[in-house]
Amino acid sequence: MIVTLLGCTGMLSAPDATVSVSDGDVPRVDADAPARDARAPTPSDAALDDAATGDADTGDAGRPGGLTCADRASHPEWLLCEDFEGGAGDFDAWRAGTPFHELSGDEDRGRMSIVSDGAHAGAHALHMPASAASGYRGASLSWLQCAGEYERGCSLGGHDELFLRAWVRF
Repeated sequence: MIVTLLGCTGMLSAPDATVSVSDGDVPRVDADAPARDARAPTPSDAALDDAATGDADTGDAGRPGGLTCADRASHPEWLLCEDFEGGAGDFDAWRAGTPFHELSGDEDRGRMSIVSDGAHAGAHALHMPASAASGYRGASLSWLQCAGEYERGCSLGGHDELFLRAWVRF
């Protein structure tokens, strides 16, 4: 059996650029590749290694560099940041405020729940156990970037390059 805990200590980000799409074409970002310093800030590999072993100076936020999803407003390059702390461990409260647009399996706690044990940083993690009681069915999270406001069936925005940082435990 595979049990997944997902705790995002980072973000999904992209360069600040305009997206253009022609009919029947693939979405494109109208910008050159970003300079290294234009990308979302990330801790060094050594800092991540230290954080994994508990040796890091993680600052007040408990994460390398002290960045949290609360810092998103000052980082427009962050497309998505989810640390599973919203709702203070209450799944329904978290579900009401999560940036994910669609969840599959969220009605069954044997497929998806918020837990306080096993969190990488912070107090909570997303648990996707695919338990026997749920017929070993998994769950999924979907986030979309629309070209405009989010609504079902919207034209999607796109990026040539994305950076993702997440912590997953099997």
